[in-house]
Amino acid sequence: KNRHLRDQADKAELVLTTPGTFLGKSGERLVVRRDRKIVHEAPALHVRSITLAHHGVSLSADVIAYCAEHGIPVLVVDGRDQVRAVVTAPGNRSPEVQLAQVRALDDPRASLAVARGFVEGKLKNQRSLALYLGKYHRRANQAFDEALGALLADGAKILAELPRVEAVEGFRGTLLSIEGRYASLYWKVFGAALNGRADFPGRERKGARDLVNSLLNYGYAVLESRVYLALLKAGLNPHASFLHTVQDRKPTLCYDLMEEFRPQVVDRTVAALVTRREPLGLEADGRLALAARQLLIRRVHERLATVIRFRGRERKLDEIIQDQADLLASHLRGKARYRSFVGKW
Repeated sequence: KNRHLRDQADKAELVLTTPGTFLGKSGERLVVRRDRKIVHEAPALHVRSITLAHHGVSLSADVIAYCAEHGIPVLVVDGRDQVRAVVTAPGNRSPEVQLAQVRALDDPRASLAVARGFVEGKLKNQRSLALYLGKYHRRANQAFDEALGALLADGAKILAELPRVEAVEGFRGTLLSIEGRYASLYWKVFGAALNGRADFPGRERKGARDLVNSLLNYGYAVLESRVYLALLKAGLNPHASFLHTVQDRKPTLCYDLMEEFRPQVVDRTVAALVTRREPLGLEADGRLALAARQLLIRRVHERLATVIRFRGRERKLDEIIQDQADLLASHLRGKARYRSFVGKW
């Protein structure tokens, strides 16, 4: 079933990465041309999203209009790890939801409840991924075994601090401190799982020039675009956040909700790519090579199409992202209680 859904995802996710590529529409088909020659066609009805992942890629106004009418998002991701644009039709702009969001931001207790949920989900998913990796690395890799043991022992103590965080000024800093201390243990497990197949100097965000961090950062950009769309569909303001500090022109609520999904969607995908010795590389300026970006996008999309059992139902991961955004909106309106997404291992 998962193999079938991954095959469907390959067909439904149209990714354009080669400079000089033009996407147009002919009847009910989307047509990709390069040097005025048709290189790919797809029934428009089957396409769920379009990603422009390189400069020099263009599309027609007819395609934009069709996508807006049929709810197909157009995502623009640059050659490093930045989401440059998310083009979609005006979605649910529910005043009731956004008013509830603003009220919660002014209420420390309400903000803490949501922010704590994001951190708890991230830590538990990091633990789940570490245990999953342990199925393959624990017996044959002493460094991994030691790192996992430290995560399970010391990490449990850090996780136990979450319920004790109080709704006082500075609670966000306390939550981020907990997240950071847990992450230092988690990334040691992650690095050991790579088993020397790629250098991993530790987690580096913007400006990273090593392969593993570049893969992680680029994968998070792809995930960010999906979370952004989910928040819009739920009627939430992606720029009004509970855990991360609000920043001008930054979709900080995306960063909040992404926390739960980073390990299960991106970290797991990157670990698999590296340990299976997939063809990956960097360009001279430190950016991911085009082929590596293409492969990573495809694998992340396949992972998003994976079905897992969650709260008694079988759901694809990209559907769970939307479920969590909708649950957050319901929580803020007082109609449900927000519970973190935690994947199985």
